[in-house]
Amino acid sequence: MRSHLYVTDLTSNLYTVDPATGSAGLVGPTGMASITDIAFHGPTLYGVTFSKLVRLNPDTGAAVAVGSPFSYSTNGLAVSEEGTIYAGTTGTTNGELITINPVTGVATLVGHFGAGMTSGGDLAFDNNGVLYGALNQNGVFVLAKINRTTGAATVIGPIGFNNVYGLAIHCCRFFGGTSAGELLALNAATGQGTLIGKNTVYIGGMSARPCCC
Repeated sequence: MRSHLYVTDLTSNLYTVDPATGSAGLVGPTGMASITDIAFHGPTLYGVTFSKLVRLNPDTGAAVAVGSPFSYSTNGLAVSEEGTIYAGTTGTTNGELITINPVTGVATLVGHFGAGMTSGGDLAFDNNGVLYGALNQNGVFVLAKINRTTGAATVIGPIGFNNVYGLAIHCCRFFGGTSAGELLALNAATGQGTLIGKNTVYIGGMSARPCCC
């Protein structure tokens, strides 16, 4: 189970997904409404709703809120190796990169992605500490690199699938997940997605336990 991807669905259940086939297995309900993304830091699994940070039990799915709600509308989450929590925002034409305090839940603006770009639904770090995002650029879902200092996004290329709400980097492989339950292999150089398999889970957020390449 520890080699699997983890995803949340539209009703905030937690699942594992086999990275080789795309098949999904239920872990359990989170008990928390509207979890839009998840991200591991070591063994700890964090999540966000549109307005607050949560922490989940990866073995049961149960979630608890962390700190107070914030004013940003978040749907993307990633945690750096040193433990800084980053989130992406949606609902505007110039989405934002923010950091979230893991104790208080207080959110702080880092910067904007760029005109016409919002968080499509997920962020992820590679093993070199580079931050990537599945962003919505004027209605097209793209893979992008994001500057952790300024928030500015550099588009790599279109993914070629709609509603790519999940992004994970697992054992040096890039994965995407869609609301149609499609698990994708993403080309890190071009952004292009290739279908691995499909399940019945609405993939609203995605992460993976740490893995050495």
